[in-house]
Amino acid sequence: MRWMIVLMTALSLMVGGAWGDEDAKKDLDRMQGEWQMVSGEFNGEKFPEEMTKAAKRTVKDDTYTVVMRDEEGQPRTVKGKFKLDATQSPRAIDATTTVEGEEGEAKIVGIYEFTGDDEVRVCMAGVDRGRPKAFDSQQGTLVTWKRVKKE
Repeated sequence: MRWMIVLMTALSLMVGGAWGDEDAKKDLDRMQGEWQMVSGEFNGEKFPEEMTKAAKRTVKDDTYTVVMRDEEGQPRTVKGKFKLDATQSPRAIDATTTVEGEEGEAKIVGIYEFTGDDEVRVCMAGVDRGRPKAFDSQQGTLVTWKRVKKE
């Protein structure tokens, strides 16, 4: 179950669409490309280092793909679509995710912020838990991504 939360959080960071406003469109542009997870936390517990190092995310337009390893070291791929809303404070993200090899999709809601030119932090939770109000792993899965620099 924990790997599913991690995957959904990772995917949710890939917000693809924008709710009409110019700031959301700019944020969507900033989300594009390849990203490496640098930290993750759920219910106050940090993700294992091996899981964090293995997690990579690619965002293209309003879709994302996250490739990572679960707690047993098995590869997992999560795909989905997302939308950003920069009119809210903190800024909001909604995503729909699917895990390869599993039936159905999950809807997740969260918040995001850019913490640097090439770093973004996201806190996501299932729709049933509601949108987190703060970047706190007690409210959702908290993940920080860093852009992969092309050499």
